[in-house]
Amino acid sequence: MAEFFHNPYHFVPVKEDSRPSDLPVESFKRGNTGHVTHARYMTSRDGTYYSGRVICRLTAESPLVIGGKRIQEKDESHRVTPFELEGKPAIPASSLRGLISSVAEAASNSTLRILGKKSYSRRAAIKGESLSAIGMIVEETGPSGDQVLKLLPLALPTMEEGLDGAQVLPREYHIMFPQERIPPLKVYVGDHRSIRSEAIARDLPARTFTKDAPEYFYAKLHQRKWRADHSLPRDPYQYPRRGRFLLAQQTIDGLPPIPESQFKESTKRDQYTRGILRVLGLRSREDHIPATKRHELFIPYPDDVESIPTFPIAPEALNTFYRLADERTEATEGKAEEALLPFHPRGTRRNIDPVKEGERFRLKEGDLVYFLPNQRGDAVADISLSAIWRKPIPGNSYDYFHRVSPELLPFNRERSILTIAEQLFGFVEQRADDDEEPEGALALTSRARFSFGLLHPDPGKDYYLGETLLKVLDSPKPPYPPFYFRKRGPAGFISKERLSSAHHVPQGRKFYLHQKYDPASPPWKSLRPSDNLKQKSRVQPLRSGLSFYFHIDFYNLSPQELGLLCYALRPSDSFRHKLGMGKPIGLGTVCIDPVAIFYIDREKRYRHDTSIFEGGRYHGVWVRDGEQPQVWPEEYSSEQREAGAGLNGFPSFRELRDKARGNMDADIRNAIELLGEPSQVRVRVHTPQMAGVPDDRLEVETFKWFMENKDQYLQPIDRNTAALQQFKRLQKRTTPGKSRDA
Repeated sequence: MAEFFHNPYHFVPVKEDSRPSDLPVESFKRGNTGHVTHARYMTSRDGTYYSGRVICRLTAESPLVIGGKRIQEKDESHRVTPFELEGKPAIPASSLRGLISSVAEAASNSTLRILGKKSYSRRAAIKGESLSAIGMIVEETGPSGDQVLKLLPLALPTMEEGLDGAQVLPREYHIMFPQERIPPLKVYVGDHRSIRSEAIARDLPARTFTKDAPEYFYAKLHQRKWRADHSLPRDPYQYPRRGRFLLAQQTIDGLPPIPESQFKESTKRDQYTRGILRVLGLRSREDHIPATKRHELFIPYPDDVESIPTFPIAPEALNTFYRLADERTEATEGKAEEALLPFHPRGTRRNIDPVKEGERFRLKEGDLVYFLPNQRGDAVADISLSAIWRKPIPGNSYDYFHRVSPELLPFNRERSILTIAEQLFGFVEQRADDDEEPEGALALTSRARFSFGLLHPDPGKDYYLGETLLKVLDSPKPPYPPFYFRKRGPAGFISKERLSSAHHVPQGRKFYLHQKYDPASPPWKSLRPSDNLKQKSRVQPLRSGLSFYFHIDFYNLSPQELGLLCYALRPSDSFRHKLGMGKPIGLGTVCIDPVAIFYIDREKRYRHDTSIFEGGRYHGVWVRDGEQPQVWPEEYSSEQREAGAGLNGFPSFRELRDKARGNMDADIRNAIELLGEPSQVRVRVHTPQMAGVPDDRLEVETFKWFMENKDQYLQPIDRNTAALQQFKRLQKRTTPGKSRDA
């Protein structure tokens, strides 16, 4: 029977539709903001607007990690210390604000106030997009006296068999590999077994050839010549082939290349060809590099290399290369050793600390790269660090959301409205770094102010579980199209090669599923405590059952805004939020109970015939059924005294929430409430995995399912969706043993 699972996340859809409470930007600029102001309190003469305080109780229903400081450990893992106030666990106001505002934004189809402007890329397809020619980066003095990067072509690309059986060099390579040169084919070194053994450290250098420390090797190679039509005759030697394609050559009699010290002792030096080694290496990187990799590379490097012409690299090629390199660096949080893994050769000199120094990986003289010429063959049109690296995807995150609606993007000068969530929680206009516009950026402070979440009742010192090493908090990043995007028409699978902002739109806003908590087998605990420690964190989770109280002071809210706030606090009776660190791996399920709303009538509070010291602060109070105000923390002593005042014409929590719920888009409402319902989780929740993978391998084989998947995709949630989608594990379909020239 197939194994089924839930993906850890799904999406609440975004819509093109406007909201009834949208505020024109021009009105905001002119100061015609109505109740959206901090300049004065609204009164009954202005209409129906509310000010006051909501008190909430938050209860951890699973262990919870609220991080404070992040500390580097000696074993290269990170320790995340818990956030505390006065020696007790607490929840930052910013965390609570982010939690509630994200639900409110989704529920109201408002702007994504926090959206990174990310460029996208994908791994190149093996067929049709991989690069196979190899060259070396050299620095030369340009016309203006500055140093420019150029390319020295060294090894031929893959060549396809023609009609007469000869291997034909594509026309665009003819200038770079002229017929007067001996055809330089790369050589495969080692085999599937040897490059995975400790012998690789002895037989091959631990690093690639570099100009500042050249290390030459020598190999016995067959010497051949071009035919008149720039092709090689039918193979009389042992060439590694794949069908009609000539990939490389082998050494005579299969003898491995020898180091320079052995070459100097040889009596038959004229039989050897000088070359350099490109060593990708596998040690400590088995989980990143395909199991089908079978060799390293020896690249002929002739004695008269100085006579070989170099070729310019198109600026677009360099810009694209650096954009992809920067993207990979950012994807690994700037860890210098990992940022381009597994796609750079051993020994490639890198920036030591890109984050600290504000730098990124940049090419230097001596670097070996794969390349593709332009159609004329007189310049380089594409470069990469491996045959199968990455390809840029046109457009960025802004472009895709813009195609749904420009009003979904964080506030910028092209926006025409302020959405209800921006009016409620505030915004800051985004400006380009080089913007010289003298006019100040627009901004608005939130009219809902959150307090810290304070522990109550205090159980003593029994706050935390024991220290735990978390699983890697990682998953395939956008833009994995079958999960992150959907078709504009009928839903279906989207391949990475076909992703386009013209035909696809984002699934929406990411929400994490809840997971069943088994204290005997917590789903977040790493079962491989010695692997990938740089990507893991040590934490002490707060135990489940702890309760925290917090409040939200609100000002000048319309019924729609207060209703949206109430909905975001508790969309349905069975809804649970996800808070803190480790949401994808099962931590952070919390229940938020709004226990009371206290309303302030500003006219009554400041009326001239009533002393503000005689009357109460509040003029209408809703208290949750069965709630006992006397158990609230002492911070709410004044609210305890006034808890029995009654509503006095003000609306209850349920009245506000249900009215807001009834006015919501049905697709959005159903998505939020399905994803926040713990009982909807019917099978295990984890990142997609292949069939038969044991639990202790779930952390290290996360990429394989995505490589094999050809038809499963996240089905968009709409008003008719009755249950959370289940995926099935896949059986391995790739035939092992085939070469992949990485």
